[in-house]
Amino acid sequence: MPELSSIPKYEPSLETMFFEFSNGVTKQAASIKIPSMTVDEATYFFNTNWPVIAGMVLRKAATNAEVKLTLFD
Repeated sequence: MPELSSIPKYEPSLETMFFEFSNGVTKQAASIKIPSMTVDEATYFFNTNWPVIAGMVLRKAATNAEVKLTLFD
């Protein structure tokens, strides 16, 4: 399972959480769309659902050096 290598940061205007993860060798930038939440709600959601998000990260290929996820992939 990938490990978080940065503190996730939610950008409300973009409805997106930005974070970095590591596979133990390299770091990779990533983001996930989390619509209609406050910063606190999105951070709680992200942390609570990290195992699911990590699984999504493993299945999604990077585009322009970033893994971009949505909750409805």
